[in-house]
Amino acid sequence: MEKKKNVNNMDLDNKNSVLSFESLSVGYRNGKKIKTVADQLCGKLCRGKLTSLIGSNGTGKSTLLRTLAGFQPALDGKVSLGGKELKSIPSNELARLVSVVLTDRVMVPNATVFEIAALGRSPYHGRWNRFGDEDHKIINEALEQCGIAYKRDELLSSLSDGERQKVFIAKALIQKTDIIILDEPAAFLDFSARIEIMKLLRDIASSRNIAILLSSHDLDLALQLSDNIWLFYPNGPILDGTPEDLLWERKFDEIFHSDHLKYDPLRGKYEVFYRTKKKINVAVPKDMFALLVSAFKREGVEISSVDRIEKNGISWNQNCFNIVDNNNVAMTCYTISELVQFCCKESKININTL
Repeated sequence: MEKKKNVNNMDLDNKNSVLSFESLSVGYRNGKKIKTVADQLCGKLCRGKLTSLIGSNGTGKSTLLRTLAGFQPALDGKVSLGGKELKSIPSNELARLVSVVLTDRVMVPNATVFEIAALGRSPYHGRWNRFGDEDHKIINEALEQCGIAYKRDELLSSLSDGERQKVFIAKALIQKTDIIILDEPAAFLDFSARIEIMKLLRDIASSRNIAILLSSHDLDLALQLSDNIWLFYPNGPILDGTPEDLLWERKFDEIFHSDHLKYDPLRGKYEVFYRTKKKINVAVPKDMFALLVSAFKREGVEISSVDRIEKNGISWNQNCFNIVDNNNVAMTCYTISELVQFCCKESKININTL
């Protein structure tokens, strides 16, 4: 069932739409043999939004991205780009409409950051890239926005994975297209670099009023930073919505079904599920409560926040935890690890509230 939208929102989406597809079938042809990965796909990309394509392995996310980028033909259906059907657009014109950043780690010996990024001007000047003042302005602005201008004269091979990804995002910006498509742009990056790249892409979509589409396996990060989610079901369809609406309607449950995964409605995120063996009341500061939840759930213990401890539980007193048993302080702990160790593995005190 397709998600219903307010009429005004639909009109706005249609006005800002730069790419749309309907009844789309994606897959591969090998002679007379056809392998369909997914069919009856519908969707649209809008200006100013970062859209994340989310789905389980093998659903065909990369195949869909390649099809929308014009790298491989659709098996059936229609893709429209800038008011034209994608298959009718010549490759030299398409390069001015869509830029692509792939997952592959590209290593170019002896090429500088500037030289790689400047390749984004190729659709406008051909292979020789004789740049004028306007070209240099475009290149420098993109390198600045991506936070990589200070590395412009260094070799690409000397950069970290995160820095290299910024160079290729800058190259896509320099191409001056209305759409940027990225296949797993943060796949090889560490935690802080993944956040930095995703935040950069969202800022680019907003500040330049362009559409950015990326595939990702990082559900938590995609939910926090995406304006829109394309939820890709195996063999189709694609469900389009904001992260919050899709979470509220529990649409992710249908794709990421696992006995070890559970949605926490109070925290608005999916977490590892642990079976509860007992329950403990705690009276601690709010910022500490989330840490205790994580520490105790690994031991199969559920904790509940209360204003004050009556009879049994754990309370916070300045710089220490007091374990209360029958209204008496039975033990004092100074770290969370010490607290968990005593309560879950060594204690014979009756703090179980179940």
